[in-house]
Amino acid sequence: MGEALAGRLKYYFGSWAPKYIAYGVASVSGVILAVCSCAILPLFAKIIILLPLIAGIVYISRKWFTKEQVADWMYETWSLAQKLFPVLLAGVFGALFYFST
Repeated sequence: MGEALAGRLKYYFGSWAPKYIAYGVASVSGVILAVCSCAILPLFAKIIILLPLIAGIVYISRKWFTKEQVADWMYETWSLAQKLFPVLLAGVFGALFYFST
């Protein structure tokens, strides 16, 4: 399953991908990253910007990928989050104790 999804993603990001698709996917990803990480934008503006982007991601994922591929992607994403959260928590509290003394 994971190989099929990776192959499908490589199609849209590879050098043989149509430019309008590759640039479109990359620009939406960049906007999401910029909006989520920018502390200058107020929360309401972030919500207004993120809702159409999330709707677009849902639409594209349903159009380009099968339900099995989306479920596999979500499972892998959740698995990665479960693995990273304890490390992130330990790092934050470790830095807090280290720098507070």
